[in-house]
Amino acid sequence: MFRRGAVPWALTLLCLLAAGTPVVRAAGSGDDDDGPAARSGAAAPHRAEGYAIRLHRPMKAGQSYAWSADSTVINTLPVVPTGGATPNAAAAAPATVTDTVSVHLDATVQILNVDKQGQVTEMACTVQECVARTAKERRTVVQPGRTILVEAGKWKPKLTATSGNFTIEDDVLLRSVLPLPRVEDTTDDDVYGTAKKQAVGESWNVRPDQVLRSWAAAGYKLKAQHVSGTVKLKSAEMVDGVECLRVSGRAKIEHFLPPALDIPQGIDIGDATTELKFTKLVPADPSKQVLQDSHSLTVHFALKKDPRALTPEAHEGKLLRSVGVKLKLLSP
Repeated sequence: MFRRGAVPWALTLLCLLAAGTPVVRAAGSGDDDDGPAARSGAAAPHRAEGYAIRLHRPMKAGQSYAWSADSTVINTLPVVPTGGATPNAAAAAPATVTDTVSVHLDATVQILNVDKQGQVTEMACTVQECVARTAKERRTVVQPGRTILVEAGKWKPKLTATSGNFTIEDDVLLRSVLPLPRVEDTTDDDVYGTAKKQAVGESWNVRPDQVLRSWAAAGYKLKAQHVSGTVKLKSAEMVDGVECLRVSGRAKIEHFLPPALDIPQGIDIGDATTELKFTKLVPADPSKQVLQDSHSLTVHFALKKDPRALTPEAHEGKLLRSVGVKLKLLSP
């Protein structure tokens, strides 16, 4: 439901820095993060005929869900000396600086509208708790009881408070725990699915042409030959008496460029590579909803060389975002 398309990573980077997020050293920020850890259930008896893989589970307008989400955003950014800096100061400056912030949300969401494929296009989120943590503070992002309208867009979701206002920083933080798919005509099954039944432990390839189609629709520049990755049926489990499948995948996109509107003014991206990892826990019955959805997105980028700078070599940085969402369908 959440991870297949491109994300506005540069906007997150820009807003976090503009908001003055405290600088800390990130612990446990390795590239192996698949999102927040999820508990595994007891092993289920394996079906000899294998399992149909359905990653996209249509939702219906009027449904309500208990929504619990956690996200972590870590930005490791190059420090580019300004023209007014001296050569000695430039040499003494740190090569990179790292920012990190984590957000937790407990809420009830009501599905207001879906598209023809059952992907959510609009929902209302009534907050029970929404807090952000940095190395120095823990603060409330949205007060309990407030309702936020979330509307999917071509580039990013639009958040609107039904009462009061919230800051640009709050908008960015809340957006990280309310991920909606962009408005487009591809689904997770188009990008990461397979028409063949799979046995536990079997793998299949992602579909580069569909990855290209999804990302290009958001204005990203990439080529299908630079897309690779695999998806695997990791296990069949019993969760609260329900037979479930745990599916994980990884996709890598090399040599891509984000759309111009996604790059802060004055930043010139020369090259970028992203790696996406995800794990989904879904009932084996394809008519039932996703139970857990977690993913991480790592972007390595290089700024173009600037011959006018005191240190004209290319500067590199890394962005890491991990998100985990647990859903529970509530009775009408």
